[in-house]
Amino acid sequence: MHDGINGMLSAVKFELDTEEHLNSIRDKLDECIETIRRTAHGMMPISLERFGMKIALEDHCRSLPNVHFHFFGESKRIDKKVETMVYYCAYELVNNSCKHSEAKNINVQLIQSEKHVSLIVHDDGCGFDKESVQRGAGLQNIRNRVAALKGKLDIDTSPGKGTETIIELKTKG
Repeated sequence: MHDGINGMLSAVKFELDTEEHLNSIRDKLDECIETIRRTAHGMMPISLERFGMKIALEDHCRSLPNVHFHFFGESKRIDKKVETMVYYCAYELVNNSCKHSEAKNINVQLIQSEKHVSLIVHDDGCGFDKESVQRGAGLQNIRNRVAALKGKLDIDTSPGKGTETIIELKTKG
């Protein structure tokens, strides 16, 4: 992906220097945009796109031996941005637990009502000092995603105590 897009953009830059080929430049930019769109689309799990966050999270959790998925509430599709954000936050939190916590069990709970969705990821691992991990890219991405949707994020952890992360979002006005 990187080399293909890089080559296309380099060709566009070269043609910009000549100013004679605006139609060609537009075509190449359209091709770059379409390549990026197709690539990004391919990175999204098909189960998320077709069936929503519940099924996608269930599939992801099932693929990992010590991760358990629990769902409570109404299983219906909600805004695609919210579903995508919840999925990727859960994905990041589970991966962080698998990589860093030495947890024997990781529980992922998705709770959905008519007006709210909550995600809770809890592990029985080693926990961490929140102050020393504040600048981690993964947690910062989660903070940014939750803030973008005006949600609440709470991380309860300390060394030796495991970690519980709660994300709460409104799904309707």
